Amino acid sequence: MTQNGSRIRILPDDVANQIAAGEVVERPASVLKELVENAVDARASHISVELVAGGRRLILVQDDGIGMCRDDVLLSIERHATSKVYHAGDLTRIATMGFRGEALAAICSVSRLEIVSRTRSEPTAVRLTASAGKILSVDDCGAPCGTRVAVRDLFFNVPARRKFMRTERTEAALLRQMFIAYALAFPGIDFSLRSDGREVYRLPAVSGFQERIRLLFGEDLFRQLFPVAGSEGTASIRGYAGHPSLSRSDRGGQFVFVNHRPVQSALLAATIREAYSSILEKGRHPTVFLQVDVPPEEVDVNVHPTKREIRFRHPQQVRNTLAVALQEALAGHLPGRPDSGVSAGFPRSGRGGPVPGQPPAVTGSLRPFPYVRIPVEVNTPDSGPAPPAVPVLEDLPSSGRPPVTSDTAPWKWFRLLGRIAEGRYVIMETDQGLVLMDQHAAHERVVYENLMRAFSSDHPLIQGLLAPETVSLPPADAENIRHSLRVLRRMGFDIEEFGADSFVINGLPAIVSPHGSVRRLLLDVAAAVHVAGHRAAQRAAIAELVAKAACRSAVKGGEHFSEPEIEQLVVRLAETEMPYTCPHGRPTLIMLSFRELNRKFGRG
Repeated sequence: MTQNGSRIRILPDDVANQIAAGEVVERPASVLKELVENAVDARASHISVELVAGGRRLILVQDDGIGMCRDDVLLSIERHATSKVYHAGDLTRIATMGFRGEALAAICSVSRLEIVSRTRSEPTAVRLTASAGKILSVDDCGAPCGTRVAVRDLFFNVPARRKFMRTERTEAALLRQMFIAYALAFPGIDFSLRSDGREVYRLPAVSGFQERIRLLFGEDLFRQLFPVAGSEGTASIRGYAGHPSLSRSDRGGQFVFVNHRPVQSALLAATIREAYSSILEKGRHPTVFLQVDVPPEEVDVNVHPTKREIRFRHPQQVRNTLAVALQEALAGHLPGRPDSGVSAGFPRSGRGGPVPGQPPAVTGSLRPFPYVRIPVEVNTPDSGPAPPAVPVLEDLPSSGRPPVTSDTAPWKWFRLLGRIAEGRYVIMETDQGLVLMDQHAAHERVVYENLMRAFSSDHPLIQGLLAPETVSLPPADAENIRHSLRVLRRMGFDIEEFGADSFVINGLPAIVSPHGSVRRLLLDVAAAVHVAGHRAAQRAAIAELVAKAACRSAVKGGEHFSEPEIEQLVVRLAETEMPYTCPHGRPTLIMLSFRELNRKFGRG
């Protein structure tokens, strides 16, 4: 408190700069974003990036743009100094990537910075060095036209920020993802990337979006993309939407640009999700490459210091344009969904389901099936004498495990009555009452526990593929896989590196379906490893994928088991440790006891 009692004071410049840097510079990838945007605004035709130690030790960006004179170099590290905005009205029609005049000042305040720049009209370049926001030297030097910015020891003077950085591997993966985003946004610029002395990318300038996608992600992925195009009013959209088989467990495959700016937009994300809602299971995210073009005055990029969040002046117009474009792209390349209907009973081979629009036949559709006795001891009292059992279990494949003797089994015997809601739910009578079973959730629980037992084994069984499969992954995902090879091999993956971001898979864990997408499986593994962060958590994180693998391996709600398969499923469900829920917590069974039925019918 000052002598006059005032508690409010003006912060010193170094403290104010560090606070401002916290908004603009979140991590090394934020630095790369700002420097690449400056290079783009400088009309560069070539941008090279060099990284060391995941950006902790060095982030260097060099371009061949218009460069800066001495006075501009000195002003560039001052807050709110910019060449892109002169009047308040300019903020309503921003056509450049940067405009705030905060980036270099923020970066300079939390790093050791060197800027070397030369204009075409100057015979020599100017070099500025600074540390923690303080200029150390300014001198002339020799250099080609353009600008080189080297950021060293990021957050060296802010220990709290450095402490909360992720591992070098994680930061490097995020840097590569940021590099890819801008390389996609500007295919007409030559981009190159080196990391820890190794050349990662050399991307020559190309004429269009599709050529850059091919260079970055490969021909195999590109063949599974559908062209997207549409326009309404002043909004136009072009790009590609991925086949459902390219879906991921995270949004790492979604690249969305507005006026060439990589953005995050709740409006666009929701529209993409809705377009795929009928063809992707819950928790899966599509791969898309989309460019949205609107007049600069119709989009507000001045929402957040990072400029990642945007607002549209006419959001409904943009949403409609994207929704229609995606719908047309997907409808033209994917088979339609079958008409919905109601199916009761268990259709046999050669019998069709009910005719759409007609009520399902009752005669025979809910006919009783033989009773099936489950070999367990249950402590609950009988609701009545059990009907004589038919030895169906003798005809079922043996699980190789002794009969369950715990009280986890929900019933002693059951009888199948029918199936409703397009075959999604099975109706059963048991010794305790009436039971509805979600066949997908039940099968998921059975598969999940089998998978967990296999994954817990120290010597998992490996199934060799008939032909080795080569899988190319996005750089960030490939990096995660590369650092998890030992864990994967212990879990039954026969996998080897094959090039920069490719892997050869010779075998899979025996518990994984060989008919599924190997690429999709690896993407899920990469996402789990990324979330885990450190090696000690990786096995547990990958084990979480078992639940997802079980979900994909389980029969879908509308698919039909035969009667013996349903009977076997019920028996196997009774043998699980948690028969009442699937691995995600959804109920497998809804039970209505005879006592409750009697009460509802007034016989209580």
